[in-house]
Amino acid sequence: MRRKEKPGAVNQSGLVTALSLRFVREAIRSHRFSFPSQVPIFLHLHRPDIQWRIVLLYFIHGWPSVRIAARYGMTRERVMQLLRQWTSRAILRGYVGRIPTERECAI
Repeated sequence: MRRKEKPGAVNQSGLVTALSLRFVREAIRSHRFSFPSQVPIFLHLHRPDIQWRIVLLYFIHGWPSVRIAARYGMTRERVMQLLRQWTSRAILRGYVGRIPTERECAI
């Protein structure tokens, strides 16, 4: 039986787990999460040549994964895999992160 982890927990391999892409996208679009002005490219991930475009279309422009997949000739599953891997690495490296509320900053 697999143990469930808390959202945003770091698993044994050091990757952020269980933050849904939909949650991260909504947090970025509502300015609760930061997003880099220059999208980092992780060369070891699939298709580094278009990786930043896929990330930008999904998180900033709100495109559904099916539309991105059709545009770049990939499966929806492959797009989601790339987005999950990119998001995990971006959070761990500090490119994407929670923005503290005004109340938290006052303390």
